[in-house]
Amino acid sequence: MFATARLVLPGGNQGVFVPREAVVSDQNTNSYRVFIIKGTSAHLQVVQIGDEENGWIQILSGVKGDDELATSNLQQLYEGAKVQPTQQTK
Repeated sequence: MFATARLVLPGGNQGVFVPREAVVSDQNTNSYRVFIIKGTSAHLQVVQIGDEENGWIQILSGVKGDDELATSNLQQLYEGAKVQPTQQTK
């Protein structure tokens, strides 16, 4: 028999977890980006990622816990693009 385990110990890295679909990988610069929604505009933000688990990615820097992120149509977005945010239930 085999088992896979993941141990989470106190004192690990802190970060914000976001849905995988919110993060764009830029192969040209080997970086990761998200679009932060402020009002009705999208703003590109480079982020440092950590672990990925069950469809969620840990963001180590570049995003605060209360930032709203775009999770769809990311390929059509650009800095300053006008958006219509939708409210999701928690």
